[in-house]
Amino acid sequence: MAWMLITLDSNRDSKTPDRDDIFEKFGFVRKSPKKDLDLPRSTYIGAVSDETDGKSKVEKIWATLKKEGLKPTRICGGLISDWKIIQKD
Repeated sequence: MAWMLITLDSNRDSKTPDRDDIFEKFGFVRKSPKKDLDLPRSTYIGAVSDETDGKSKVEKIWATLKKEGLKPTRICGGLISDWKIIQKD
């Protein structure tokens, strides 16, 4: 298992609660693991089994966002080998 961080740019018509629901369906949330700290609005974290699983989830999230009319403009996902919070608020 690895942590994956996904960040998203979208049209301002995209409502955060709608995005949050979609990301949660794929196991991604806007709270840091174990610390329960809020991540920036367009940043999500979740567990993936490997890089292939992570790529698949990014593609499925992108397709679902577009299907639901939330108008994403860019999505970026990356695997994290050592999750630590460096700075908050």
